[in-house]
Amino acid sequence: MYFRNLKFYNYRNIENTEIQLSSVLNVFIGKNAQGKTNILEAIYLLLSGKTFRPSKNIHIINKDAHIDFAAIGADLYESNVNRKIELQIKNNTKQLLLDNKRISTSKLQKHFPVILFSPESLSSIKAGPDERRTLIDDWIILFHKSGSEVLAEYSKALKTRNKLLRDYKSEKIFLDEFEKIFDSLNLSFYQAAYNLTTLRIKAILEIHKLFNKAMQRISNSKLDSEIRYIVSDKDVTDISEEELKKWLKERANDLRFAEISSGSSLFGPHKHDIVIRYDGNDSRYFCSQGQQRALILSFKIAQIVYYNARYGVFPLLLLDDVLSELDEEKRSFLVAFLRENSAQTFISSTELDLKVLEREHEMKVFNVVAGDIQLDETASQTKHRNGEQLL
Repeated sequence: MYFRNLKFYNYRNIENTEIQLSSVLNVFIGKNAQGKTNILEAIYLLLSGKTFRPSKNIHIINKDAHIDFAAIGADLYESNVNRKIELQIKNNTKQLLLDNKRISTSKLQKHFPVILFSPESLSSIKAGPDERRTLIDDWIILFHKSGSEVLAEYSKALKTRNKLLRDYKSEKIFLDEFEKIFDSLNLSFYQAAYNLTTLRIKAILEIHKLFNKAMQRISNSKLDSEIRYIVSDKDVTDISEEELKKWLKERANDLRFAEISSGSSLFGPHKHDIVIRYDGNDSRYFCSQGQQRALILSFKIAQIVYYNARYGVFPLLLLDDVLSELDEEKRSFLVAFLRENSAQTFISSTELDLKVLEREHEMKVFNVVAGDIQLDETASQTKHRNGEQLL
């Protein structure tokens, strides 16, 4: 699966533009705030229905054009079939179209997997638990075909439950009615919470060996790495499903009155945490920034290898200004890994020595200035691939 082209209309600082892409490697070079990340964000939006940046629809629409509408689109090649995908953005609404027919984000993600490397993702270990949960949730969407549905089901149940708790706290509903509805809602909420928790744990365990192997290769060390799933300070990664269900129920009962008092859900996967250990130690406190970035890089690479082994195709790869975040050794490893795998890759960078990206096959380089995207024909190249797999 790969993009043939990208089309922009009134999107951020990119106006009416179409670019033809390499099926292998596409590099976007320019100074800060010129629109490089906008291009990678557009691809991510098309395939996931969401942005990886903190913004609303109004920020995506080019405010200087005085039109309350924006669109991005692409022609893709998937399983020997040409496909068309488009995202239309107007005010507070987004509409995804596949071959001119509306499609949900969850269904789209099953067709077109994507993995994002960004400075934010590389910093997720030392960030808060939200970022680490996002790291795992992005993985389960790739790991399991129903991953996005499981996430959506829990999100919906949590939203409904929180509204009821808020209504009771603000005295919009009496106690008798509240308790009746609350107990009824909890049946579906607890099941959704259990489904998401078990899927996260399963995804972590499935990728463990590849993750550990990648980290050993990147760090040139035999030290072990592992990912652990934490519920209320308890490591539940290896417990049985029966024990897990019992533990979750106990925590729900313990927090019931605190939730009613606070007016919000204090129990559930939105409160869980993920700990990444290196040599038996919590990487948040015992690893350098370079080691933390290497761990996340290893996790992302493991995803790529796992997905290809399971489904026979590569997800698209987006590297948003991350090569400059890595030291020479880790950057060389990542580039070597990309060289030996046939995933279509998109890289943005402010300044890049193209020799580090020189591959044995096709590459297109684009210069980006104030939203204007121009192919650099002298830097683009076509060669053939050879060599061994790194993992």
